Amino acid sequence: MSVWISLFSLPAMEWKESIHTLIKWTLFYVIYHVTAYFVDEKYVANQVAAKVISKNDGLWYTNIVMSAGSEDGVKENSLVINGDGLVGIVTEVSSNYSKAITLLDTTSSVSFKLSRDSKSKGIITTGTGIKDEESNREKGLLQGYMLDSDYDVLPGDSVVTSGLGLYPKDIVIGEVTKVTEDKSKSLKYVVVKPNVNFKSVDNVMIIEPRNIN
Repeated sequence: MSVWISLFSLPAMEWKESIHTLIKWTLFYVIYHVTAYFVDEKYVANQVAAKVISKNDGLWYTNIVMSAGSEDGVKENSLVINGDGLVGIVTEVSSNYSKAITLLDTTSSVSFKLSRDSKSKGIITTGTGIKDEESNREKGLLQGYMLDSDYDVLPGDSVVTSGLGLYPKDIVIGEVTKVTEDKSKSLKYVVVKPNVNFKSVDNVMIIEPRNIN
């Protein structure tokens, strides 16, 4: 009770910043300690903490090298997350290091759903033909399309992993910033601002991939 009283006694701007910090660190705690909440009940995953020790040239992190490898239990196709949400997926593993592509990499693809409506699903990928695709990529934005153009998706919608494919469900991806519809192709495109700050990724958690066979 005293926590909330002290929060509400703060000026509006400080109150918002305090709430944002509280939410961010609560999310990090959940990811770090109870990863099982992000995955199916029967899926028990090993997890390894690591630091990002190298990245690609350029402003945005699209490829990273991490300080953990097969000797630490890291496997190819392991998930990479941090306190803000989904970072990417492991593509190469050596004894003491591993490489991953992030969601911003042009070869990355992930199935998502809307947080408010789990039936509304889509795919974040590249080469969609969406207008300003190159410009969006340069701004560090994700883009994709809905699996059904009748799905009601709006700017401001939160998107999380759907559970299809390699990624377990309900890992935070980001927020829809723009929706465009191509009626000639019966497609509804979305632009998503990732929750992870891909200008600065330092500490990550590597999670063992689930068996989807």
